[in-house]
Amino acid sequence: MKINHLSLHALILNLLAIVLILGCSDAELQDKNYSRYPSNKHEEISPDTHLKITFGEVPKVGKSGTIKVYDASNDSLVDQLDLSIPSGPTEYNKNPDAEYIKEPYEYATGIFTNANTKPGTPTGGALPTTDDYQLTIIGGFTDGFRFYPIIVHDSTAIIHLHHNLLSYNKTYYVLVDSTVLSLENDQFKGFYNKNDWQFSTRKKTPEFSKKELINFMSFTIFHILLNLIFSLLNK
Repeated sequence: MKINHLSLHALILNLLAIVLILGCSDAELQDKNYSRYPSNKHEEISPDTHLKITFGEVPKVGKSGTIKVYDASNDSLVDQLDLSIPSGPTEYNKNPDAEYIKEPYEYATGIFTNANTKPGTPTGGALPTTDDYQLTIIGGFTDGFRFYPIIVHDSTAIIHLHHNLLSYNKTYYVLVDSTVLSLENDQFKGFYNKNDWQFSTRKKTPEFSKKELINFMSFTIFHILLNLIFSLLNK
């Protein structure tokens, strides 16, 4: 059987295409269907950033699966969001009248974050907060606030990690189960390879001018208030 030059050329191109496809991860094959922030291998990212996945359509948040963030230097788990845990109750529940404690109490001193304290740890004589719902510590309030781990805005899924768990001068990778998001006209295959979604944080805390510090604090306060509003609406 004779093979002309054009047929041979087409055969080689097809073989190369097959090799490239087999060598690509699911995330690379899907890149044209969505974008990520931070993008893969992105550097100089703020440790308090939100993770984002933008699709060509509006995604729906699932009710199972996890989002995990690992330290790339030693593969240790840094943060985990479990979508099987609801953000808060869906029905109104009238609690019994609270009883005032009979003895004065002292608040513990220190800097308490999700990195060193379990969310739901009681303060001021209160009872521990239930683990039945999503909880995060904001501003040292260890009793915790309920929150939505994923909020969809237009076609973007915004992932809210637990506060104060990422650090400066670190490289992280993100693993996302395919069940945490769904699409009507496409399939989200998730991220299961540590090389699919990596990013590195800034080397050190940025030095702010007075104006920049005011802007930064304003943004931080706005972010805290936004989370508080979502928590109150979900109680």
